[in-house]
Amino acid sequence: MNDADFEIVGLSSFTNGRSCSLHAVCGLHVNPGDVLRLKATQVNVNGESEPAIACVLVDRGVDTCTVAYVPRMMADQAMVKQHINKFVMVVELYNDSPSTYKRSKSHQNLGMASVTMLTEDGGRDE
Repeated sequence: MNDADFEIVGLSSFTNGRSCSLHAVCGLHVNPGDVLRLKATQVNVNGESEPAIACVLVDRGVDTCTVAYVPRMMADQAMVKQHINKFVMVVELYNDSPSTYKRSKSHQNLGMASVTMLTEDGGRDE
């Protein structure tokens, strides 16, 4: 996965807070190298509220837009839970991938990217 730790989903969606006064779809403004913060939140799925982990774009040290979410199956994993309120960096946007499999997977999941965890000092978490 190109030195990535896990994937995020929903970059092309505008639901559950992924749109703001500046962007109709905030996730469409994410690029490789961008830093995101993982934040625990609640989302509405089929009329029911459920816990989720949002990916919030960080610009000049400030949390801005919610751009994506950690997939449900990854949200319960220890490595993800330990990174809530910490940073990840976007490694690859699947819509731009040369891999037809990744582009197809991205289409099915409303936009996907791979991310790597960062340490407190901004380096990659090994």
